[in-house]
Amino acid sequence: EIIMKRITLSLFLIVVANIMSAQVHPFGVSQALDTITTSKLTAVYLYTIKTEDAEGQPVTDSISLALQVGDGMWKCTPYDRHLILLGRNEELDKAWWKYMVQECLMHVPTIVTNYPEDKITSHEAVMTFCFKVVEDKKPIKWKILDESSTVCGYACKSAVGDFHGKTWNVQYTEEVPTSAGPWKLGGLPGLITSATDSEGIHSFVLTNLMVESTPLTYEKFYIVN
Repeated sequence: EIIMKRITLSLFLIVVANIMSAQVHPFGVSQALDTITTSKLTAVYLYTIKTEDAEGQPVTDSISLALQVGDGMWKCTPYDRHLILLGRNEELDKAWWKYMVQECLMHVPTIVTNYPEDKITSHEAVMTFCFKVVEDKKPIKWKILDESSTVCGYACKSAVGDFHGKTWNVQYTEEVPTSAGPWKLGGLPGLITSATDSEGIHSFVLTNLMVESTPLTYEKFYIVN
């Protein structure tokens, strides 16, 4: 265990050294950014996952996500990465590398839906590599339920559907006319405001919604040598 900790620390120090010496993007990789559309609104979610620590004890980890919604496409990324890409570092309340570690340890990818068209593209940083996965955008067969609720001040309806081997219980609001949602979820007649898998392991809850125009970028990752 001590050896593994030393290896992990060594890898992290290598990444930090590369960043400091090469003055590259603060997530261990260099990037080419293509602006593919302009986002009209940004939804912020709290993502939580129930997992275990190194001793096998139950813990709950969490991270904030930003969902940028443009015309026919949307992008879900860790909120702090979102701020850094927009050059709004002054809004971060701690060092950027702490966000990088949290993002990597929780295996939180950046996901772009409908770019390319009818595809879902995922980028994920796992020290010291970055991975890209492109999959077909398959429609989720949602069943609308006769239930209502309020999430983040928005009147919501409920739905249930199966996706990626899990049953998802979601709330959505027709007050925000988009079929977008957090992670890879979507396809309802309104913004998804909350989503929980039937096992209660993964949860997304809307915490803020901002009407703002921001560049929705597609990140072409490549490793720093």
